[in-house]
Amino acid sequence: MANILVVNDNQRVLRRMSSVLRGLGHTVNTAVDLAGGRRAAESISIDMLFSDKNLGGYWRGVIPLLTYMQEERPWVPVVITSAEDGRQARKELYCHDFIETSRPYIDYLRRVVGRFLPDYEN
Repeated sequence: MANILVVNDNQRVLRRMSSVLRGLGHTVNTAVDLAGGRRAAESISIDMLFSDKNLGGYWRGVIPLLTYMQEERPWVPVVITSAEDGRQARKELYCHDFIETSRPYIDYLRRVVGRFLPDYEN
């Protein structure tokens, strides 16, 4: 199965996403802040990244991590998550998709994983 990194400072979202992804059979590594996400992205092989848009408490706090991924691991699908509307983020941030966590998102999460990691589908 795939090795997925989830970076989110909201513990509820982090636990829920990790649980769903593990339930799909994937290995999930987690980080609760930008520094931890960057360390994990640099040190482990990942097949997909899910990261909160507002890391560090400010809008677009994820940009340093996205820049690293774009420069060093451009083949890894990056999906941004946020409780806020994602239309603006899709335009401004380097990402393959966006999940709005303030709405029911679990089914969409499963579809996103299947779309970007078809070789790992259950």
